[in-house]
Amino acid sequence: MNAIDDLEENPLATAVERLFATHGAWPTLRAVMVRMLRRPVRVRTLVPGDLSEHLRRDIGLARAPQGRKYWELR
Repeated sequence: MNAIDDLEENPLATAVERLFATHGAWPTLRAVMVRMLRRPVRVRTLVPGDLSEHLRRDIGLARAPQGRKYWELR
């Protein structure tokens, strides 16, 4: 009776017990280890300068300023 009361107070323990009951202890532990050893995913932030003219127009941004063309340096 006490073990059930302790599990209800700790939601993490309850979740782990459910995972063990559903999938078994070794597959659950293996999945946790694989996740811990995986390289973190880097999130790349987009800046408006990286977007194409079509995307800029679609989301309502102004046109990007055009750079000088090297053949028009008169």
